[in-house]
Amino acid sequence: MIAFRRWIRIRKRWVRGKRLLGAFGALLLVAGALQLQPAAAAAAPERNRQWVETLQLEESPRTVKHVRSFICGVEETFLGKLDAGEVLRLLDEHPEWRPELTETGEIAMIEQVEDLSETCKQRAYFSLDKLGQLSLFEGPPEEERVIRTFFQLDTDYMESSLPRAYWDALSEGIRITDVDEYNSVLSTYSEYALQPVSAEHTPD
Repeated sequence: MIAFRRWIRIRKRWVRGKRLLGAFGALLLVAGALQLQPAAAAAAPERNRQWVETLQLEESPRTVKHVRSFICGVEETFLGKLDAGEVLRLLDEHPEWRPELTETGEIAMIEQVEDLSETCKQRAYFSLDKLGQLSLFEGPPEEERVIRTFFQLDTDYMESSLPRAYWDALSEGIRITDVDEYNSVLSTYSEYALQPVSAEHTPD
Protein backbone atom coordinates (compact mmCIF):
# COMPACT_ATOMS: atom_id res chain seq x y z
CA MET A 1 0.00 0.00 0.00
CA ILE A 2 2.91 2.36 0.77
CA ALA A 3 4.41 1.62 -2.64
CA PHE A 4 1.07 2.35 -4.27
CA ARG A 5 0.70 5.72 -2.50
CA ARG A 6 4.25 6.58 -3.62
CA TRP A 7 3.25 5.77 -7.19
CA ILE A 8 0.15 7.97 -6.90
CA ARG A 9 2.35 10.86 -5.73
CA ILE A 10 4.65 10.33 -8.72
CA ARG A 11 1.67 10.26 -11.09
CA LYS A 12 0.31 13.34 -9.35
CA ARG A 13 3.50 15.27 -10.10
CA TRP A 14 3.46 13.98 -13.68
CA VAL A 15 -0.17 15.05 -14.20
CA ARG A 16 0.57 18.45 -12.65
CA GLY A 17 3.50 18.85 -15.06
CA LYS A 18 1.26 18.04 -18.02
CA ARG A 19 -1.26 20.61 -16.82
CA LEU A 20 1.46 23.28 -16.57
CA LEU A 21 2.62 22.51 -20.10
CA GLY A 22 -0.97 22.66 -21.28
CA ALA A 23 -1.44 25.99 -19.55
CA PHE A 24 1.71 27.35 -21.22
CA GLY A 25 0.44 26.19 -24.60
CA ALA A 26 -2.90 27.82 -23.91
CA LEU A 27 -1.14 31.11 -23.11
CA LEU A 28 0.63 30.95 -26.46
CA LEU A 29 -2.67 30.40 -28.22
CA VAL A 30 -4.25 33.28 -26.38
CA ALA A 31 -1.32 35.54 -27.25
CA GLY A 32 -1.79 34.67 -30.90
CA ALA A 33 -5.50 35.44 -30.80
CA LEU A 34 -5.65 38.71 -28.86
CA GLN A 35 -7.39 40.43 -31.74
CA LEU A 36 -10.39 38.12 -31.21
CA GLN A 37 -10.81 39.02 -27.55
CA PRO A 38 -13.39 41.83 -27.87
CA ALA A 39 -15.85 39.67 -29.79
CA ALA A 40 -15.29 36.64 -27.55
CA ALA A 41 -15.68 38.70 -24.39
CA ALA A 42 -18.96 40.16 -25.62
CA ALA A 43 -20.41 36.80 -26.69
CA ALA A 44 -21.25 35.42 -23.25
CA PRO A 45 -23.03 38.57 -21.95
CA GLU A 46 -24.98 38.79 -25.19
CA ARG A 47 -26.14 35.16 -24.87
CA ASN A 48 -27.11 35.85 -21.26
CA ARG A 49 -29.01 38.99 -22.27
CA GLN A 50 -30.97 37.09 -24.92
CA TRP A 51 -31.83 34.43 -22.35
CA VAL A 52 -33.11 36.98 -19.84
CA GLU A 53 -35.24 38.70 -22.48
CA THR A 54 -37.52 35.67 -22.38
CA LEU A 55 -38.27 36.48 -18.73
CA GLN A 56 -38.85 40.20 -19.08
CA LEU A 57 -42.56 39.84 -19.80
CA GLU A 58 -43.04 38.29 -16.38
CA GLU A 59 -44.07 40.61 -13.58
CA SER A 60 -43.30 38.27 -10.69
CA PRO A 61 -39.68 37.58 -9.62
CA ARG A 62 -38.15 34.12 -9.69
CA THR A 63 -36.09 32.27 -7.13
CA VAL A 64 -32.43 32.42 -8.14
CA LYS A 65 -29.58 30.23 -6.89
CA HIS A 66 -25.85 30.13 -7.58
CA VAL A 67 -24.68 26.60 -8.40
CA ARG A 68 -20.96 25.88 -8.28
CA SER A 69 -20.47 22.70 -10.31
CA PHE A 70 -17.15 21.06 -9.42
CA ILE A 71 -15.35 18.16 -11.09
CA CYS A 72 -16.64 16.27 -8.08
CA GLY A 73 -19.48 17.78 -6.09
CA VAL A 74 -21.95 20.66 -6.26
CA GLU A 75 -22.48 23.62 -3.94
CA GLU A 76 -25.63 25.79 -4.04
CA THR A 77 -26.26 29.25 -2.61
CA PHE A 78 -29.70 30.89 -2.49
CA LEU A 79 -29.53 34.41 -3.99
CA GLY A 80 -33.14 35.43 -3.37
CA LYS A 81 -36.15 36.29 -5.52
CA LEU A 82 -35.04 38.49 -8.41
CA ASP A 83 -36.89 40.11 -11.29
CA ALA A 84 -35.62 39.97 -14.89
CA GLY A 85 -33.66 43.22 -14.57
CA GLU A 86 -31.86 42.03 -11.44
CA VAL A 87 -31.05 38.71 -13.10
CA LEU A 88 -29.59 40.53 -16.08
CA ARG A 89 -27.43 42.76 -13.87
CA LEU A 90 -26.18 39.66 -12.05
CA LEU A 91 -25.17 38.06 -15.34
CA ASP A 92 -23.46 41.26 -16.49
CA GLU A 93 -21.37 41.08 -13.31
CA HIS A 94 -20.59 37.38 -13.83
CA PRO A 95 -20.46 36.69 -17.60
CA GLU A 96 -18.86 33.29 -16.97
CA TRP A 97 -22.04 32.02 -15.29
CA ARG A 98 -24.50 30.01 -17.39
CA PRO A 99 -28.21 30.55 -16.60
CA GLU A 100 -30.60 27.59 -16.65
CA LEU A 101 -34.27 27.29 -15.84
CA THR A 102 -34.93 24.33 -13.54
CA GLU A 103 -37.95 22.02 -13.63
CA THR A 104 -39.32 23.82 -10.57
CA GLY A 105 -39.13 27.21 -12.28
CA GLU A 106 -36.07 28.42 -10.43
CA ILE A 107 -33.14 30.09 -12.17
CA ALA A 108 -29.83 28.32 -11.60
CA MET A 109 -26.66 30.31 -12.27
CA ILE A 110 -24.14 27.58 -13.13
CA GLU A 111 -20.46 28.22 -12.47
CA GLN A 112 -18.01 25.53 -13.62
CA VAL A 113 -15.12 25.04 -11.17
CA GLU A 114 -12.09 22.93 -12.13
CA ASP A 115 -11.56 21.58 -8.63
CA LEU A 116 -13.08 19.22 -6.07
CA SER A 117 -15.72 20.50 -3.68
CA GLU A 118 -14.83 20.59 0.02
CA THR A 119 -17.12 17.60 0.63
CA CYS A 120 -15.28 15.56 -2.00
CA LYS A 121 -11.90 16.58 -0.60
CA GLN A 122 -13.01 15.25 2.78
CA ARG A 123 -14.96 12.13 1.75
CA ALA A 124 -14.21 11.01 -1.84
CA TYR A 125 -12.89 7.54 -2.68
CA PHE A 126 -12.14 5.76 -5.95
CA SER A 127 -13.11 2.09 -6.05
CA LEU A 128 -15.07 -0.50 -8.03
CA ASP A 129 -18.84 -0.72 -8.04
CA LYS A 130 -20.70 -4.04 -8.10
CA LEU A 131 -20.35 -4.23 -11.90
CA GLY A 132 -16.58 -3.78 -11.87
CA GLN A 133 -16.70 -0.18 -13.04
CA LEU A 134 -14.28 2.46 -11.80
CA SER A 135 -16.43 4.77 -9.69
CA LEU A 136 -16.15 7.69 -7.34
CA PHE A 137 -17.84 7.22 -3.96
CA GLU A 138 -18.90 9.62 -1.23
CA GLY A 139 -17.53 7.91 1.85
CA PRO A 140 -16.01 4.42 2.07
CA PRO A 141 -16.97 2.17 -0.89
CA GLU A 142 -18.82 -0.29 1.36
CA GLU A 143 -21.43 2.42 1.95
CA GLU A 144 -22.20 2.22 -1.81
CA ARG A 145 -22.87 5.95 -2.30
CA VAL A 146 -21.71 6.34 -5.91
CA ILE A 147 -21.14 9.92 -7.06
CA ARG A 148 -19.92 9.18 -10.58
CA THR A 149 -19.15 6.15 -12.74
CA PHE A 150 -16.36 6.27 -15.31
CA PHE A 151 -15.61 3.05 -17.22
CA GLN A 152 -15.56 -0.73 -17.04
CA LEU A 153 -12.18 -2.12 -16.01
CA ASP A 154 -10.52 -5.21 -17.45
CA THR A 155 -9.92 -6.65 -14.00
CA ASP A 156 -8.27 -9.87 -15.28
CA TYR A 157 -5.69 -7.92 -17.27
CA MET A 158 -5.19 -5.48 -14.42
CA GLU A 159 -4.58 -8.22 -11.87
CA SER A 160 -2.06 -9.95 -14.14
CA SER A 161 -0.10 -6.82 -15.11
CA LEU A 162 -0.13 -4.63 -12.01
CA PRO A 163 1.41 -5.26 -8.60
CA ARG A 164 -1.07 -6.70 -6.12
CA ALA A 165 -0.97 -3.45 -4.12
CA TYR A 166 -2.74 -1.60 -6.95
CA TRP A 167 -5.61 -4.06 -6.96
CA ASP A 168 -5.86 -4.10 -3.18
CA ALA A 169 -5.85 -0.32 -2.99
CA LEU A 170 -8.67 -0.01 -5.51
CA SER A 171 -10.69 -2.75 -3.82
CA GLU A 172 -10.35 -1.09 -0.41
CA GLY A 173 -10.92 2.43 -1.76
CA ILE A 174 -8.41 5.10 -2.75
CA ARG A 175 -8.85 8.29 -0.77
CA ILE A 176 -8.80 11.49 -2.87
CA THR A 177 -8.00 14.88 -1.35
CA ASP A 178 -7.24 17.15 -4.32
CA VAL A 179 -7.72 17.45 -8.07
CA ASP A 180 -4.19 16.24 -8.89
CA GLU A 181 -4.75 12.98 -7.00
CA TYR A 182 -8.12 12.66 -8.76
CA ASN A 183 -6.47 13.03 -12.17
CA SER A 184 -3.56 10.73 -11.32
CA VAL A 185 -5.86 7.86 -10.27
CA LEU A 186 -7.97 8.29 -13.41
CA SER A 187 -4.82 8.33 -15.52
CA THR A 188 -3.45 5.19 -13.85
CA TYR A 189 -6.56 3.04 -14.24
CA SER A 190 -7.82 4.38 -17.58
CA GLU A 191 -5.09 2.25 -19.19
CA TYR A 192 -7.11 -0.81 -18.11
CA ALA A 193 -10.52 0.28 -19.40
CA LEU A 194 -12.18 -2.38 -21.56
CA GLN A 195 -12.98 0.27 -24.16
CA PRO A 196 -12.65 4.05 -24.47
CA VAL A 197 -15.54 5.78 -22.73
CA SER A 198 -16.14 9.44 -23.45
CA ALA A 199 -19.34 9.92 -21.44
CA GLU A 200 -19.17 9.62 -17.68
CA HIS A 201 -22.41 9.66 -15.75
CA THR A 202 -23.83 10.11 -12.33
CA PRO A 203 -26.21 7.53 -10.87
CA ASP A 204 -29.96 8.08 -11.19
